[in-house]
Amino acid sequence: MFALQLGGQQLAWDSFYILTLFLVFAIFFVLFIIAEKKAAEPIISFQMFANRAFTTGNILMVLYGVIL
Repeated sequence: MFALQLGGQQLAWDSFYILTLFLVFAIFFVLFIIAEKKAAEPIISFQMFANRAFTTGNILMVLYGVIL
């Protein structure tokens, strides 16, 4: 979120600082997914995303949030 707030207004999108923030996010996101798959009681159960209605609803909520 910090990179999205700063990018384009205070710093250029291709600045080292913004690109580093996106890279750090990607690394932590991958580590989070790996940890959740290995956890005995995960915070997010990825089996829920097998349900088409659940997945569609979540995608629509994200898009609605982006539009607002």
